[in-house]
Amino acid sequence: MLIHSLILENVKSYILTSVEFTSGTNAIVGDNGSGKTTILEAIGFALFDHLPYTQADFVRAGQKSARVTLDFLSGSDERTYQVVRQVHVGKSGSSSTYTVFDPELSLKICEGKADVSQFLRQHLLGQHSGIDAATNLADLFSNAVGVPQGSFTAAFLDIPSRRKSIFDPLLRVAEYARAYERLRDPLRLLEQQQNEQEVISSGLKGELTRLPSASAHAKDLTARISNAEQECRSLQAALATLEAEKQALEIQRETLLTLQRRWQFQQQELEKHTQNLEAAQVRLSEAQDALTSTEANQAGHETYQHALQAQQALHERMRQRRDLQEKRAVIDKQLTRAQTQKSAQEKMLAEIATAETTAAALTDAVAEQESLEAKLRAAQRQADQLQAANMQVKQEHAAMAKATERLRVLLEKVAQAQDIEASLESVQVRIEALTQQMAAGQAKAAQLQAERETVKEQGQRLADMQTAVCPTCEQPLSATHRNQLIARLRATWDALNEKCQAVQETIEQAATERDQAHTTLSQQAQTLRSLPRQDAVEPAETELAALRARLAQAQNLVASLKEAPNQVQQLSNSLTALTSRGDPRRRWDVARAQASKRPQVEQALQQQRVEVTQQQAQRNALDARLETFATIDEEAAQLTATLEEFQGADDLYRRNQDTAAAFPQRQQEVSEAEHAQQTAYEIYTDTQAELAASTQAFDEEHFHKTLDQEQELRRQSVQLETELSHWREGLARVQEEIRQLQTKAQQLNTSQSLQKRLTEQYELLQFLRTLLRDAGPLVTKALVQQISYTANQRFCEIMQEYTRTLHWQEDYGITLEVDGRQRAFAQLSGGEQMAAALAIRLAILQEMSDITIAFFDEPTTNLDDTRRSSLARQILEIRGFQQLFIISHDDSFEQATENLIRIQKRNGVSEVLQ
Repeated sequence: MLIHSLILENVKSYILTSVEFTSGTNAIVGDNGSGKTTILEAIGFALFDHLPYTQADFVRAGQKSARVTLDFLSGSDERTYQVVRQVHVGKSGSSSTYTVFDPELSLKICEGKADVSQFLRQHLLGQHSGIDAATNLADLFSNAVGVPQGSFTAAFLDIPSRRKSIFDPLLRVAEYARAYERLRDPLRLLEQQQNEQEVISSGLKGELTRLPSASAHAKDLTARISNAEQECRSLQAALATLEAEKQALEIQRETLLTLQRRWQFQQQELEKHTQNLEAAQVRLSEAQDALTSTEANQAGHETYQHALQAQQALHERMRQRRDLQEKRAVIDKQLTRAQTQKSAQEKMLAEIATAETTAAALTDAVAEQESLEAKLRAAQRQADQLQAANMQVKQEHAAMAKATERLRVLLEKVAQAQDIEASLESVQVRIEALTQQMAAGQAKAAQLQAERETVKEQGQRLADMQTAVCPTCEQPLSATHRNQLIARLRATWDALNEKCQAVQETIEQAATERDQAHTTLSQQAQTLRSLPRQDAVEPAETELAALRARLAQAQNLVASLKEAPNQVQQLSNSLTALTSRGDPRRRWDVARAQASKRPQVEQALQQQRVEVTQQQAQRNALDARLETFATIDEEAAQLTATLEEFQGADDLYRRNQDTAAAFPQRQQEVSEAEHAQQTAYEIYTDTQAELAASTQAFDEEHFHKTLDQEQELRRQSVQLETELSHWREGLARVQEEIRQLQTKAQQLNTSQSLQKRLTEQYELLQFLRTLLRDAGPLVTKALVQQISYTANQRFCEIMQEYTRTLHWQEDYGITLEVDGRQRAFAQLSGGEQMAAALAIRLAILQEMSDITIAFFDEPTTNLDDTRRSSLARQILEIRGFQQLFIISHDDSFEQATENLIRIQKRNGVSEVLQ
């Protein structure tokens, strides 16, 4: 793989920075605290999900989010991809988003930590990588690819148990032990399955003992079914003969029953027609009586009807008279109202003449009053304007005081914000310096701890051995000399212990100061977010100038209107003197309003006079028409007497009229009923004769005997069929049982075969577990030897010295063989330790993965100028990697690099000079 570029947005001390990388060596140089390590941390965060501190500390102070955009060439398909990781900081904590894009296709490939990590494993390490999905990318970065500043040699100075926890995951040697343990459950499962198959086989063998008896039972049932089927066929033949005889008898019996029902029906029909004849004769008698009554009352009925028609005509004349009387009453009311209105109009004309005289007398006084009122209104408006202007002057004075105070406070806060911004930069620089101090202290503490362990082991060996050997010259020691060496080692251990305590105190003090600085930084950043900036001052000053202008305008208006209240008072007094004798305009308005009504009143008076004349003429015409109805009441009384006299005859005639008219129809009905009754009698007599003959021909006793014989044969047949069905069901059950037992026999064979296979698998799995258990240490030893061999070549290339041999032990400790003698890692010089640690970590990368990039963060720390230049030159000559990233604060790496990236910090902001 190959990293092309990196973009940082609001990351720690960076605002917006882009960095381009090339293949070969990329040197990132700059002063301490300038932001060099931040570039390494951003790459580790984007590609390996590694960040040595909280995500909130990754975001620039005062910002709510940070963004890293990294372009790289895939080691899998040789295409360029872009990784974008963004951190958001809020009140509830921090969160991040993780996305991969294809820039060429403008397409989002995946997002989310799980999917992106899976994608990066494939494309960063290549399709044929030695690192599988179980490897933790963050551990790979922190322990091999990009070891943090000050930690390069610390792991090899630590105790063996801690080294094991670091390097076991990288080499994956613990996977053999985990595989051995994981195979324990499958082995138990196979054993459990073997036991289950044994139980199944035993059960199947017990069930198969029933197979012989079931076969014999099936043979017996088959014979019974055959005999029963033959007997059933004989019964069916006899039953068919009886059924034919029964059907003939049933036909005779059904004919007899039909004749009986017909005879009963005809008997009912004869009775019905006889009853109909009697009813028709009764109705004919009633029609004869009604006809006699109508003939006797016909004359009275006709007189009554003539009188009734005359009465209806008289009622119409009475209605007309009533209508004329109602119209005359309406005319009387209208005439009275018109005469009243006429008198009122004549009175109003007299009042209008008086009002016209009054209005002429008040004309001059009204003109004077209107002039005074107009002047008073103008003066009052000026007085109101003066009052409003005075109020505005007070308001503008108050507003100016507030605006002046706001501007003063704003200027103080802006100055405070500027002071805090300057303080934030110094605090950030202090935090980075303390972080570097802690890293250096931790490296020193690890080195001292390793030296203490070495001294302790040497002293223990001297104390335990019966015949001690000098660790320098390897000659036997006397007791005195051994005691002196032990005392010297104890003094050395005490001195190292004091140094460890001093270094630990320094680390703790630096950590406390860094925490306090972080707290101060957070508090100041929070305070800074609540403070205004310089751009807020100008609007406040503009607002104050506008208030001053409005105040001056209001003061000028007050000066111009100061005489308005005196004018209002003078005009008000003059108007009061004029209206004290009565309001001239109000009296003039009343008189003018009344005088203006003359045309309307005169016109209304003329209309009322015409209306009175018309109403009197209409009343006279109605009186003449009412004279024609003078005798109508006597005529009505005479008609009422006639109706009362002939009403009885009219009622009798109309009550019998319909019945009398039906007399001819009643005669026809009697004749038809007599004919129907005779016909029904004749049919009844014929049916009675047929019934007697059919009764004599049918043998009832023989019919019932035949039914009994059929029922007995059916009973025997049903019984036989029931037994036959029962035997067939039994045979089916036995046959099903035999089939199931045969299936169980097959299952027994299958179970026995499966038992055999399970036993073979169990023995094979036991062998594999034993092989994995024994192979783990051997594989570990082989891997360490291979890495040790590769590391020794790297070490010799770096040091340009091929007479010494570097060894990486199985406890992951480092020793250096010089002239046949082994030197521990703690006994090596600073340059040798850095070269040895570098060689081991590069060998791990080469042997355990396809990664061809590496990062060196301050690799020359704690070295003098000569060794710094030498190590820098040796690192630049490392072969087998596509990209090397060297981060340093000195100029040792500025020569012979393909890409030089210089970082500098100005006013708290890191910038890239490439």
